[in-house]
Amino acid sequence: MANCCPNCGETVDSNVSQCPKCGIAINNKQPGKKQKNKGCIMAIVGFAIMFVISLCFVGLLGVLAYPNFEKSRSEARRKACFSNQRVLQGAVEMYNMDNAKVMHKLDMKLLLEGRYIRTMIEGPEPQCSYVSEGDLATSGIIKCTNHGPVFHSR
Repeated sequence: MANCCPNCGETVDSNVSQCPKCGIAINNKQPGKKQKNKGCIMAIVGFAIMFVISLCFVGLLGVLAYPNFEKSRSEARRKACFSNQRVLQGAVEMYNMDNAKVMHKLDMKLLLEGRYIRTMIEGPEPQCSYVSEGDLATSGIIKCTNHGPVFHSR
């Protein structure tokens, strides 16, 4: 079966996909024969590419945001440590007001026995431990070995 070129009118064989005279592509649909649909495959490939691109984008955002989250967590731990120091300082002051024998060095067991604190206070990080500096009965302070005293926090 022969077809005609739509451009130049040349008779073209049915198994040829291009006109030999002018070079234009010829649609050689044969009746009863189905052509393959490439649209579905292209849609799947396009979806897969978009999915990979979106995953890369989300991963990049996570990489960029991680340092900010770590900084926020570190700042929260530091503030929790200073809060614990204030609680201990207040407990020592209440103990010294209530008792004739005042506390000169930090003793959490004594504060716990006198119910000035509910539980032993632990630091928010493993490196945190609370110690007293100076005489707590006069002008001593409680400080953390990791974060330092409260008044140096600002």
